[in-house]
Amino acid sequence: MRTKYTLKFYVNKYTEKNGKCLIYGRIIHKQKKNEFATQLNIKLSEWNKEFMQPINNPFMKRELSKIESDIQNTVNRLEYEQIHIDSKSIKDYYTGKDKVDMGIMEYMDRIIELKKKTTTSSNHNKYVVLKVNIGDFLWQKHNVKDFNMKKINLKFITDFHAFLKSINSKQFNKPLEQDTIAGKHSYFRFVLRQALNEDYIRKTPYDIYKITKGIPKIKRLTASEIRKFEKLQLKTKKEENVRDIFLFSVFTGLRFSQSKTLTMKSITIDNGEYKRIFIYEQMKNKTLLDIPLLKKAKSLIEKYDQSDARILSDFVLPPVSNSYFNKVIKRITKSCNIPFKMTHHVARHTYATTILMENDVGIYEVQKWLGHSSINSTKIYAKITSLKMNNTANRLDDLYTSAA
Repeated sequence: MRTKYTLKFYVNKYTEKNGKCLIYGRIIHKQKKNEFATQLNIKLSEWNKEFMQPINNPFMKRELSKIESDIQNTVNRLEYEQIHIDSKSIKDYYTGKDKVDMGIMEYMDRIIELKKKTTTSSNHNKYVVLKVNIGDFLWQKHNVKDFNMKKINLKFITDFHAFLKSINSKQFNKPLEQDTIAGKHSYFRFVLRQALNEDYIRKTPYDIYKITKGIPKIKRLTASEIRKFEKLQLKTKKEENVRDIFLFSVFTGLRFSQSKTLTMKSITIDNGEYKRIFIYEQMKNKTLLDIPLLKKAKSLIEKYDQSDARILSDFVLPPVSNSYFNKVIKRITKSCNIPFKMTHHVARHTYATTILMENDVGIYEVQKWLGHSSINSTKIYAKITSLKMNNTANRLDDLYTSAA
């Protein structure tokens, strides 16, 4: 979509020197304007104020036409590079001031616009929240609405860290956990490295600041709790759909976004039996996901063979909204006496630990089943549970008893 803007020229009579005045350009975009000096001088008598152009001066007309062309090329470049466009960014890029005095809040707008076009909505929202956090920090600590990026140093980052530790989560009304704070630092580090790559800053303090992550808290269901979920009598068909979506991820490890959009095109069938899930490009890490289907997952696919969602849209499971899912899963949690807040991601954690690791699936194989591009993402599940230790002990007992 082409950017709509207006460029007008006018003579600033207050700059008169030796009988000539400076010509200014005015860029207008979405009712906001920014002005710049063209370095061209003209007599007031040679300027048509009504039509905003020179009178009988072909040279000046050519120069102003060249400026118009250069500014249009600037806008084209901003569009091509997917950089946030407003009247100020057009002016700054045209005049070369974009590398001089960019504020962090202004730059965050550009990053947010970039993320909106190139990533998932959940990832984009994290940068929106980060901008709010930075804005609150700037006002509380420095009493300003923006801050020159070139002045962001190690003290700025450590002060920002202290600020994050002092505030409460708006969602849960409690202090931010260490992992949450570490995540915000990671997003901020990306912002500053992007600014470094674009020459807005010369260095980033994250080169020397170490982001400290908290100890991962993996919430998952035990085998007995999974059985409770399966046997629970629910009041409505929609509630049953939510339970089945959750259980499907317990036995496949799919994220909510994946299970919600999964169609039968991603299910391979051999001799009339559902065999595997193929997702050719994951949104999160662009890798192939290939999951052998367990019997429990197969039965859930078969359960919805004649559903409206399957017949009309080829969906594997009936789609539900994220808000409705969270609302229903919260009620189911209470019915099963689960001692923690339930989310869909608990299903993925359950798949990794209870289903796979407690049944002696190796960590590198778990990495493939989960579709992680890096083993480091899988290592959070490597904490050995007491049940896995008991299973190992029983196997060792059987091995050495039979050997004796």
